[in-house]
Amino acid sequence: LKHLGVPFLAAGEPRLVMLDIPHELAAVPWEWMQVQGSRPLCLQAPLCRTVPGFDDASRGRPFFHVPLRVLVIGDALAESNLYRHPLPGTGEEAKEIAQLFEAASKCHEVTLLVGREASYERVLRELTDGYDVVHLAGAAYVDENGESVIPLHDGRVSASELATLLIRNPPGLLFVNEDYSGFVPAFGDKHSISREQSNAFGDVYYRLQQRRPGLERVVARAGVGTFIGCMAPSTETVAREIAVGFYTHLLAGRFVAQALFLARVSREAVDEGTPLFFAMAGYPD
Repeated sequence: LKHLGVPFLAAGEPRLVMLDIPHELAAVPWEWMQVQGSRPLCLQAPLCRTVPGFDDASRGRPFFHVPLRVLVIGDALAESNLYRHPLPGTGEEAKEIAQLFEAASKCHEVTLLVGREASYERVLRELTDGYDVVHLAGAAYVDENGESVIPLHDGRVSASELATLLIRNPPGLLFVNEDYSGFVPAFGDKHSISREQSNAFGDVYYRLQQRRPGLERVVARAGVGTFIGCMAPSTETVAREIAVGFYTHLLAGRFVAQALFLARVSREAVDEGTPLFFAMAGYPD
């Protein structure tokens, strides 16, 4: 680009950057590339990943209702007998996001599930009901098979199960504000490839190909338009502020990629790690 005279990051309003990454390299956090300085690319411009193996023509675009139908889930583990891991901050996050949509238009249909209301049966029923925007805040983990799992009040839903639920009526926007919900970096969890015995290039490359990139790819297969997830353990308060900031910018008329970028950079000085952990895939607009 330099030799062609095309600036990668233009002066003024940052230009959108699309990351077109092959599946076997999707577990690398390319959002952290240092371009024109020492700051990561995701703090310099709006970013969005394409979904490996799925072009826009084959995926199509989800239909949005007018007014919007919004599903917000938070702190599903409150008073749970299975996990004993309440996250009250995520419950407040869910309530605040629901209030943002309700304040934006009294016509928006907003369903809020917190604590006991986020039961396995209720969540699965709602996910098949055809929402435009789905936001989940709480806990997630990677199981022994490397698959992302979302615990609910009285059960759990795996990435593959989530895809089968969404495929009938996929949302235009799915934001899962839970650790390890986005693609999982190659070095980011207990199944890190760096802990394998062989570090030969061919072996490392093969293991990269085998890794499951969180919910990112499976929800794209289900037809979700845009997915936002978190790739590593985050600071709960900062993650909450980023999510609330994202929807604030979105409801003010910003595209999804711009909204996430603005929410991310606003918390950059507060937490050096958490703003870097969010990744977007699908349609940036």
